[in-house]
Amino acid sequence: MGAWYETWCLFKQHWQSTLIYWAAYFTAGLTVSFLGPTMLDLRCQTHSSLEQMAWAFFGQAGCMLLGNLLAGVFIKRISPRVILLVATFAISLLFACVPLCNQFVELVITLALLGLAMGCIEPVSNQELLSIYNKYSLPIMQALHFWMGFGAFVSPLIAESFLTKKNCLVTPKAANNYSDPVSMRIFIIPHQLGANEQYTLPFEGDSTSRISCAFLIMAAINLLVPLTIIVLLVRGKCSKSEPLLESDKTHLEMDFFSEPMSLENPHQPDFCFSNMRFTVTIVLTHILGTLILMTAEGTMAEYASMVDSFGVMGTLQMTPSSAAFLTSLFWGMFALGRLLSIAVSAVIQGHVILIFCWVGSVISVVIVLIGSSSIGALYVATAFLGLSLSSIFPTLITFVEDTLQFQGSSVTLLIMGATIGEMSFPIIVGSVMEKHGYDKFHYCTLLFTLTGLVCFLLLLLCRHFHLRTQTDNDKDLLGGEKELE
Repeated sequence: MGAWYETWCLFKQHWQSTLIYWAAYFTAGLTVSFLGPTMLDLRCQTHSSLEQMAWAFFGQAGCMLLGNLLAGVFIKRISPRVILLVATFAISLLFACVPLCNQFVELVITLALLGLAMGCIEPVSNQELLSIYNKYSLPIMQALHFWMGFGAFVSPLIAESFLTKKNCLVTPKAANNYSDPVSMRIFIIPHQLGANEQYTLPFEGDSTSRISCAFLIMAAINLLVPLTIIVLLVRGKCSKSEPLLESDKTHLEMDFFSEPMSLENPHQPDFCFSNMRFTVTIVLTHILGTLILMTAEGTMAEYASMVDSFGVMGTLQMTPSSAAFLTSLFWGMFALGRLLSIAVSAVIQGHVILIFCWVGSVISVVIVLIGSSSIGALYVATAFLGLSLSSIFPTLITFVEDTLQFQGSSVTLLIMGATIGEMSFPIIVGSVMEKHGYDKFHYCTLLFTLTGLVCFLLLLLCRHFHLRTQTDNDKDLLGGEKELE
């Protein structure tokens, strides 16, 4: 109960800054999930092929990774709130620019810049909230990632109302080259964009898509975030990102590319790890933490993007409308899990939450493998998997930083690992499904979840040795001081 009280005290002092970081993460959520549902309409708008649209996925994901790296470099040279202001305003502007992209190259550049801006938001928000709340950050971090999940849930809902229900390119020769774009969207997977040869899609004609309205609405909603940041910056209401408790101030270090933060100069331009003593356990903690987040976010990305295609093309042979509900169910339970974890994290320690998350993920896949002929088993497993994966990202970041005594060295590295997983896992699983059949989908997911569980158990072991080493070093230092006296 004491930890919850300390968290509440910190929140009351820093609530304005906290709300800014939460709002910025909602912006990131809006950005991360709109591309899949809108792909066919954007294809028509730019008169491009599905093969070309694969570069839009790759460009956005690749620039997210670049944005993670750049944010880690510049967070000490530029005020974090200025970075968020520029990134969120750029996202609103780029959302408004998407309807103006009539050429494929223009669209790729716009989406790449969107990914870059989103990539800057993630490490800044995570690092700043960790620096404010320190060892009391777990509920706040859970809330932060809930807002991303909520944004990812809202974005497709906005787009859905404006998706074309028929062929969005009208030509005199072929007024309806494909009759069911709703079914077509089931097979739109980034790695498979060139595998839909049964569909003859036109490349010329007048576009009838109304998807520009969706992007303008998202731009207007998102514009509230940078406007709020501007108001708070002008009024000077944002408190500095430093811990409240005196006992924590001397141990605080900031971001991936910095030395310990000076309270007089919180944005000094120093480089990563320059004041850290490297040990085997510190290196292993960074490596294992990165691998775990890569596995967790990669599993989330490949499952969310492919479960509907598995339902239609796999042994269950579901209808497209029934299979489409699987994706909504996964994201809905994912957002619900992050909401519930805010309260749960206040009473349960992070390592216990992570154990339940990974074990629950493995059980989810085992359920669907045992009931491979049951649609009900697939629904239950999808819901349980979304719930299980939801809390891993925020909990693991806090767990790793707590192990390293909140030196701030791991945040950017962990987020980069998560982005790499989101980029690579759908491609890996897609290649396996194309070569060996759609029914291998859940075997791949089981392998990923087991790998994540094993890596986390190794991280627990590494944490044990690291903390024991730290305790022994403190005892030796104390003994040396007594001898000098």
